[in-house]
Amino acid sequence: MQYKKITTEDAAFLTDIFSIPEYDMYFAENETTEEGWRNRITACFQSLQSFIILDEGKKVGWIMYKINDHTCMIDIIVLHPNERFKGYGKTIISDILKSNPQVKEIKLDVQKRNKSAMAFYSKLGFAVDGEEMQPVGDAEQPYYKLLLHL
Repeated sequence: MQYKKITTEDAAFLTDIFSIPEYDMYFAENETTEEGWRNRITACFQSLQSFIILDEGKKVGWIMYKINDHTCMIDIIVLHPNERFKGYGKTIISDILKSNPQVKEIKLDVQKRNKSAMAFYSKLGFAVDGEEMQPVGDAEQPYYKLLLHL
């Protein structure tokens, strides 16, 4: 797998990823237009580790995270719907750890109702480390705070 720093040219891909009804449940990003993505990429994502995930040159997903000392905080990992359940998620986590050997823990948040994400992260050894309400669109949703100690 390869990781390419996100650019405004990736706005159409992000729009495509978030266009499916299933993701409507989990992401406020579904309402973001291609122009909106270009603006967000320029204004927000350049200061973070924000990458388009590629497999043999094909765009398969997007990841955004930050490293602070020994902690990796994953903001988002999202795969194109056609690329889910192919082992990419596990590889992405492994690649982050290989390229950042100082990391001793990974933190991320998952909506409580996102059962498939919870099952995936549980298989990798993540544990619930708390709960909180977070904004999603115009409402708030309950989230689990997940933690993986290495």
